[in-house]
Amino acid sequence: MDLGCGTGWLAERLAAHGQVTAIDLSSECIAEARKRAPHVTYIAGDLFQASLPEGHFDVVVSQDVLAHVIDQPAYVAIAARLLKSGGYLVITTTNRFVLERMDLPAQPSAHIEQWLTMKAFRKLLRLHFAVLYTTTVMPIGSKGVLRVINSSRLESLLAPLLSRARQLSLKQRLGLGYNLVAVARKKA
Repeated sequence: MDLGCGTGWLAERLAAHGQVTAIDLSSECIAEARKRAPHVTYIAGDLFQASLPEGHFDVVVSQDVLAHVIDQPAYVAIAARLLKSGGYLVITTTNRFVLERMDLPAQPSAHIEQWLTMKAFRKLLRLHFAVLYTTTVMPIGSKGVLRVINSSRLESLLAPLLSRARQLSLKQRLGLGYNLVAVARKKA
């Protein structure tokens, strides 16, 4: 199950591994997704109001949706209800620490923005899940401490000691990536 699938790029890739159902609030996005991958079951609608089969899915994925819903605990509870016992949730959300250190254009006032720290993210998931793994991905940001940490100059200075790949891995483990990522198993 892909929650907040957008135009379906992830659902399309997941379908190579089994049957996929995907939902998004935008009927325009769902129409585009259906063109790209008609073999995926797409639903245009509000997850909070949709009638979806409980305890049906082995895996639920959610990419960058959590920070944009009004009721985050309810969203996580829905993900848990959709899963079979012992099922897995793979979820990402924007990293507040990094987001606050980026130059981004302002969003429309109606845009929901409830950014999480890694600590808050884990706490929210633990209501219904055993959190198995967390990390961050895509280290970016150019303000404050990230201006120094992500500078090409520092990366060059560290190159004799740490490969570029090792530097990237270290930044991700330190929580300096743009996206928070968690893999969790539904509690019994």
